[in-house]
Amino acid sequence: TTVTVDYLWTGNVRLAKVLDTGPVLASPESDADVVGVAASNAGVPVECAVGDWLRIGVGQYLPAAAVPDVGKIKAC
Repeated sequence: TTVTVDYLWTGNVRLAKVLDTGPVLASPESDADVVGVAASNAGVPVECAVGDWLRIGVGQYLPAAAVPDVGKIKAC
C-alpha cells in the first residue's frame, strides 16, 4: 500500500529541495543510524552544515549532495 501525504509548511524557515530519496542519518557520518527518509522533491529546512553534511533538524543529517541548490549555509 502506498500513502501520499502533503504537508502545509507554515514555518518561517526557507525549505530546500531534496534531489533524490535517501536516508536521514542521526549524525554526520555515513555509518550513522538511519532515523528517517527524505523523499525526492521534498522540502527540508536546512539549519547548518558540517563538512559535506547538512543538518535538517536535531539529530537529522543529509549528505550535502542530496540538496544541491541549498545556497549559502552557515557552519554548525
